[in-house]
Amino acid sequence: MLRDIVVHVDSTPEASSRLGYAAGLAALHQAHLTALHIRRPPVIPADVTGTSVAATVIALQHEAEEERAGLARKLVDEVSARYGLPIEWREAEGSANDLLNLHGYYSDLIVIGQSPLGIDLRPPVGPDAGRVIVTSGRPVIVVPKECPYTTFGQQILIAWKASAPAARAVADALPLLQKAHGVTVLEVTQDPVANRIAGADISTHLSRHGVKVTVEPFVAPDDQAFPLIQSRAMDIGADLIVMGGYGYPRLWEAVLGGVTRQMLGAMFQPVLFSH
Repeated sequence: MLRDIVVHVDSTPEASSRLGYAAGLAALHQAHLTALHIRRPPVIPADVTGTSVAATVIALQHEAEEERAGLARKLVDEVSARYGLPIEWREAEGSANDLLNLHGYYSDLIVIGQSPLGIDLRPPVGPDAGRVIVTSGRPVIVVPKECPYTTFGQQILIAWKASAPAARAVADALPLLQKAHGVTVLEVTQDPVANRIAGADISTHLSRHGVKVTVEPFVAPDDQAFPLIQSRAMDIGADLIVMGGYGYPRLWEAVLGGVTRQMLGAMFQPVLFSH
């Protein structure tokens, strides 16, 4: 059961859809929702360190962070009123990735927004989705930048692969799968012989948990897995994709799995990742 959900909130335009999606999930599962706002610590340029200008720089940064926090808090109050749902407000200052992980340890699910991949010279305003997936130890739903959040897991596509991350993702998503109207298991394999039973074992396991499952095996090379997942998700009207998040915590930037990286860069539906 989902009883605790934590969602990252900030003052960006994307925060509204992310918070609305998290609130919809919390209402559906009668879960406690915590909105976590993370303030960036002040940064003092080296050329003003130790001068009287440093205090002014710090004061200006604190003022800007106070304004951002006020906008985020206003958004939380609006969503809370819209859903008739109490939302706990939390603030912390420091590393967005580390703090979200810390608060996520005491939750069933973390909800964050899509973040850009590759080199970005702008200072980050929120957690990095790829890093949180492989370091938090919790299931993470990443919400795309534009998400209408009209439904919350009614049609779910499982991008299955016989692996530990995928098995963990299915287990973590079980409360969502049990409430879904329909669940499709898609497994992409390169072996046409194995294709006859691809996805059958995990589907049998889920059916024993009362999940209504449709199996869709595909024979295709690995580089076709991502477009197949996206295409089928759109065809069936999936409002959530469940998949393993592949990567290594110490070197996550360099070795984030291919399909994981592609999904984070070009997602159209919320995606639940587990590592």
